[in-house]
Amino acid sequence: MKILAARIKRQLLLDTGKWGHCAIYENELQRIWPLNEEHRKAKIEQFAKEYGFCLSFYKPGVCAIFEKERPGRAKKAQDPAKVDPVHYRVILNDQRVRVLDVHHKPGEKSPMHAHPYHVVYSFTDSRVKFTSSDGKTEIRTLKAGQAKWHNAEDHTVENVGKTEEHALDIELKK
Repeated sequence: MKILAARIKRQLLLDTGKWGHCAIYENELQRIWPLNEEHRKAKIEQFAKEYGFCLSFYKPGVCAIFEKERPGRAKKAQDPAKVDPVHYRVILNDQRVRVLDVHHKPGEKSPMHAHPYHVVYSFTDSRVKFTSSDGKTEIRTLKAGQAKWHNAEDHTVENVGKTEEHALDIELKK
């Protein structure tokens, strides 16, 4: 992935003032993300965000086109299930709560997203780094069986531990 990211960045730097994008064709994409891989587009988008560019076009079987991430294009924190369906799955959504099933393997990251007031219940012991939109970081040690209240927040997430993080994130609506 690092080699592909470096190639895309190099191409974007060379194309500044010309096209301003880099196309990666299917034969290269399949080396990292098989064509039938679940949540493939989300994984490619996450890869782009992690390396500082964005996916501007994607057509399975054809190509992915990447562009530079521009400051004016920065998105505000969004729904974790939409920006990162690989790690956040909605298992209940009604008028009072939304429950997310959350999984991060060691080293995995999630892009900036937001939560309203919420309670997190951990199934596993884990260490997770949270970085808020203002740049503040906090490493939280989560214990299996622990439930913890959180005020509304926006953050990125990175599993910095050696075990998978598995939790339920119960977001309150009222």
